[in-house]
Amino acid sequence: MEIGGKHYGAFREEEIVHMQNLMKIIENGANNEFVTISLFKILSSMILKLNLQMMENEKTKREQLEEIVGAVNFLKSRVDESNEAVQSIINEIPKERVRKDPIIEMKTLEAKEKESQEKQEVKGEIEINIRETLESFGIGKEIEEVKEWIGKKEYHTIYDSSVDGLTSYGLNDKICGKKNVMVFIKTSDEQIIGTYSSVVIPTPSYEGEYCFIRNDKEFFILKKEGEHMKRIIKRERAEKSDASLMIHCSMDDVFYVSRAFCIKTKGSFVLPGISQEYEIEDSLGDDYLVGTHDPSKFEVKKMYAIEWN
Repeated sequence: MEIGGKHYGAFREEEIVHMQNLMKIIENGANNEFVTISLFKILSSMILKLNLQMMENEKTKREQLEEIVGAVNFLKSRVDESNEAVQSIINEIPKERVRKDPIIEMKTLEAKEKESQEKQEVKGEIEINIRETLESFGIGKEIEEVKEWIGKKEYHTIYDSSVDGLTSYGLNDKICGKKNVMVFIKTSDEQIIGTYSSVVIPTPSYEGEYCFIRNDKEFFILKKEGEHMKRIIKRERAEKSDASLMIHCSMDDVFYVSRAFCIKTKGSFVLPGISQEYEIEDSLGDDYLVGTHDPSKFEVKKMYAIEWN
């Protein structure tokens, strides 16, 4: 087996000649441990050198690596596996790797540009899909008003009751552990209400546990009125509750807003006294949100949640 016949690339001529001479000894039948170890060390240093050195001709580098790795494999086939000294040297031989040429060709740039364009197109399609989903829910340009309120521009879907189920388990699985979450509720008579929480929503650790979100200064309830959104915040009074949401895993309860309303799988309701807790100036008072309050009930058609970035 002739190795290193090409006198170019990463190696000096004397290095290749030295390796050739040692290989000839091996090929002619001599299996001296010292010679074998010496040859393995040379091959190892050559692989290391090729791994570290950047060459103008990548083809040359690849060919030399193939030659040297071939020599290593040939030599391994001639070694007694029980020889621990030789096996120790073999284990230290570095893995070959080919580093890419630092010169970026035009076709590479074009490929990167195409990839970037494709990513932008995908992102655009996702944004369109989210917008269309919100519009089908009943929210269109009103979302622009919400952006002004919270000072954020981008959002993505994290929960859709038509996909994830209208249950506390489906909802909590998607919103717990996240912040800047907006939940929308559409009633059976097409009214839309919702909430915004800026803090991280806690995760109940066991069935039946109640987790309250407290001291969220940016929390508010929202209601769609015509083509606009109405923001409803808590009244400024000393005795008001510091809780905003209560997160709970239950077969019946889905979503609970402290002193405001309770969404259930069936028979949701607005709590009496909501107009005393929140800044509702409308003459409807407690009936402002959906037209009724407890003990009267309303049904939920769909829920949807987004996370703002």
